[in-house]
Amino acid sequence: MSTIVVDTDNQNLEKVLIYLKELNIKFELIPDNKPYNIDFVKKIEKSRADLKNGKAKSITLEELDKLWK
Repeated sequence: MSTIVVDTDNQNLEKVLIYLKELNIKFELIPDNKPYNIDFVKKIEKSRADLKNGKAKSITLEELDKLWK
């Protein structure tokens, strides 16, 4: 499988979509205002909310270093 990124205006976008459909090529249209995977964004938002609500734990660099040893 290959990935092709097409940057075009709305007028040409319709032509590209019609062409892909005619060739039976599967595609995913990602709007400009949502460049990230929705599940990924939800995880980040949950983490930020957890931090805000005191559900996160801070650790020092020394504690982090001990985790790797």
